[in-house]
Amino acid sequence: MRKWQQEKRENRDNFRSLRSTARKHSESNDRYLKSIDEKEKEFNSCLQTFLETSNKFANEKGKLEELIKKSQDERQECEKRAVKAELRVLQTWKETESWKLRGNIGRAEGNLSVLRALASSASASPVLKSQMDSWELFISNLKKQLEKVEAEYEQKMEQVRRGARDCLSKVEIEDLPWPQGIVVSIP
Repeated sequence: MRKWQQEKRENRDNFRSLRSTARKHSESNDRYLKSIDEKEKEFNSCLQTFLETSNKFANEKGKLEELIKKSQDERQECEKRAVKAELRVLQTWKETESWKLRGNIGRAEGNLSVLRALASSASASPVLKSQMDSWELFISNLKKQLEKVEAEYEQKMEQVRRGARDCLSKVEIEDLPWPQGIVVSIP
């Protein structure tokens, strides 16, 4: 019986010790659960803040991308208009200079015709022949200048079409002196 009582006592002591240990573990478990709940609430709060901030920045990014796209489209449209305007200006300059040169060629050919008519009706003097040669050379130089001007303007227009900048300048035209002799309406 003693043995039995001693075992009973030992079992009771073990039971108390185990109950005390279980209580301590239960309290620790409760503290950990409470800590986990607090950390989870803090995590959820941080996660919510992160998601709100992320969404805010995503929306701002989308708006900025739209603005960038719109700006790029507007820039491209402005570039197209600028190219068209530069081409029109160059074309106008080309036509104006060509018109002036063609007018000069026409007047010079008129003078040459008068000189030829005079040369055929009278005995052709060496002075008349010299004047005709001067007018023919003058007309030839005007035609060369006309070709040069038109070619240079075409080259500038092609450069503008290819995207070159700073092409908007007039082509230099040499002011050729008119030959001596009969002059029909010099501008």
